[in-house]
Amino acid sequence: MKEANDRAGHTVGDRMIKIVADSIEESIRAKDIAFRYGGDEFVILLHDVRDDEIHVSMGAAAFDDLADLQTAFQKADRHLYEEKQHKKLRTSDERYDL
Repeated sequence: MKEANDRAGHTVGDRMIKIVADSIEESIRAKDIAFRYGGDEFVILLHDVRDDEIHVSMGAAAFDDLADLQTAFQKADRHLYEEKQHKKLRTSDERYDL
């Protein structure tokens, strides 16, 4: 966020945080709690979930200029897809371990 704030101003940084917060809110259940913990850190508390029920995949990408945002999203999306495929293969392989 510091880079976004430094390059484009706090209004853009605040908008980015709002987009992330809205996305998290849309992705969790009503009984879960999400909050901003620090500058660009978020915590999500999942109510009544066991460890073996949690499956998280994510993709990330860095960019230097807001004009490259679309390319960064595409790259992050590709990384997310690759991670999901890797998890599927690993889970599939684990079924056959003796």
